[in-house]
Amino acid sequence: MKKRYLIISIFIAVIAIVVCFYFFFHGWCFAYTGDAYLWSNVSVISPRVSGHVSGVYVKNDQYVRKGELLLELESYPYQLVLNVKKSSLAQSQKQFEIVEMKYKNAQLQLQEAVEKTKLAKTIYLRYEKLSNEKAVSIQDFELKEQEYESSLQALNEAKETTQYWYDMINTQMYTIDSMKAEVAMAEYNLQQTKIYAISDGFVVNCNVRPGDYTAQGTELFGVIENDDWWVRANYKESEIPEIKAGQKVYIYTGLYPYTCIEGEVEFIGRGSSVTPNKGGIIPYINPTTDWVRLQRRFEVRIKLVNVPKYMNLALGSNVRSFIKL
Repeated sequence: MKKRYLIISIFIAVIAIVVCFYFFFHGWCFAYTGDAYLWSNVSVISPRVSGHVSGVYVKNDQYVRKGELLLELESYPYQLVLNVKKSSLAQSQKQFEIVEMKYKNAQLQLQEAVEKTKLAKTIYLRYEKLSNEKAVSIQDFELKEQEYESSLQALNEAKETTQYWYDMINTQMYTIDSMKAEVAMAEYNLQQTKIYAISDGFVVNCNVRPGDYTAQGTELFGVIENDDWWVRANYKESEIPEIKAGQKVYIYTGLYPYTCIEGEVEFIGRGSSVTPNKGGIIPYINPTTDWVRLQRRFEVRIKLVNVPKYMNLALGSNVRSFIKL
């Protein structure tokens, strides 16, 4: 009988210890999850123009520095386009000089027509007065009247000509501005035939070779940045209220399972999609069964602190994280 009570007591004690251990790591002192992964920024290398690859200067797992040349496309077709655009721009600028000169000549002719019209009007008014006084013949008066009307007609034609060349100048200026933009775009496209690293990191999945054709926007390979690592940890919704930014975290990775890395809670995700939506704005995280119903999980971002220099971290590595509450 005593033996039976002893076994029952030990069983109850074990259950109590297990329960205490569970709550110790799930809400009392620590929040634990094994549903976590190492993460870093990934620069996707894709060309902004289309063309054939003329040179590949990196290989898989190579460490590259920001600004280092990674890849080059054939630049000759883009150089030709730039040359044509520059030639057209130079031609338009020369045409502008001609139009501007004709506009200035039209202005001079207009000024001359204005002076002639003033003179013809003065003479006409004088002959009109003399004609009323019978001091000149009607034929002489009508001749001066015709000369005045001719000067007015010449003045109107000079004004129209001046306005025409003024409009031509504006049109030519618009054309030049448009062609300057085309030249700038051609220069930009030529520059984009050389692709440089935008950050320090390791090259991954580089299978492109010289001679391959690549279209604009095609993802060729990636560069995993090596200067900013963090943990994407998915915690149950029951634990989220106790997690705060700045809390200390103990991290164990699958790469180095017996080495503890210090971390710090950076922020807690404020949303989790209830339906799978690959590439959606709100992430979908698989819920887990807890007692009776499914608990949603929310992402907690944890930044790494004081990572040992000998560690070579890898994106996607499994992590166990303990947040000190």
